[in-house]
Amino acid sequence: MSKNTNITKSDVLNSSPVALKSLVALGPMAPREFKTGSVGYYATGKVTLMVGGKPCSFQVGGNLIVCGTKAGSKKAVPADKVAEFLASGPKTLEQLGLGEARALPKDFSTGSVGYRYDGKTALEGLTLQVGLNIIAVDSKEWGKAEEQKEAEAKASAKSRLEAMLA
Repeated sequence: MSKNTNITKSDVLNSSPVALKSLVALGPMAPREFKTGSVGYYATGKVTLMVGGKPCSFQVGGNLIVCGTKAGSKKAVPADKVAEFLASGPKTLEQLGLGEARALPKDFSTGSVGYRYDGKTALEGLTLQVGLNIIAVDSKEWGKAEEQKEAEAKASAKSRLEAMLA
């Protein structure tokens, strides 16, 4: 996994959306049952993507939830469909119909930057709600470094101005 050097928050935020098919390193995701009682897929892993022509490491995490599988759902999926889904085996993002979908650049509330995809897809007569976070590794620290450089530049400019006025 590459170190994220010489990449800034603005590089990521001003970059093009990321095609989900570029997350192929995640491999197939197995169906699972979540603590809530819903079923779907869970994606997690690390990938390297190009940002401004430079490699950048990202941590990916996401849920693909089959709508109507949570206990007490108003539009409940029949139990036999849920069992069939769970037995269907692992699927890639492309097999889930998300290969051409694009995640948009995002400045997360945590201070990290990366990409976010929210949407829906259909598979075998079921609707899946999709949420994927693709977060640049260590990007929270980039902001601190950028703020420090900016503060130092302002302090230096102030010192020069004070020296000229003295």
